[in-house]
Amino acid sequence: MRESNFSFPSQNRASVCITAALYDRRALDCTAILPLINSLTHLTYLTSTSPRIREILTMDGGLERLVRILKTTKVNDKRSGWKWSMAFQCVANVGVRGSETIRTRVVDAGMVPVIITVLDNFLKALDHVRLEKEQ
Repeated sequence: MRESNFSFPSQNRASVCITAALYDRRALDCTAILPLINSLTHLTYLTSTSPRIREILTMDGGLERLVRILKTTKVNDKRSGWKWSMAFQCVANVGVRGSETIRTRVVDAGMVPVIITVLDNFLKALDHVRLEKEQ
């Protein structure tokens, strides 16, 4: 059975993808990992360079979708790691480079628990390295 997504015949693609020149919210709903990684790669560039894209992401539900990707992705292979890393970088770009209103939306979207988990895992890894050095 084909995975649910939109067809994009004008660009000869089986799914809608975000490019460096085109943002389409539907591309973030893609269930196939490769087109999603492709879209997230382009979205990382767009969120780092375009204030308008950062603003649109907070209004059209894209920010919530990125946070949902971060919360639900299990990093057990390289592609899942890329997907998680790109989504995290997009949200970080929106939060760091956005206005105060946009930063507030990042918090409202549920990013704080994700950041706490990342920092907690870092501290666990740091403790593990310290224990190895002591032995």
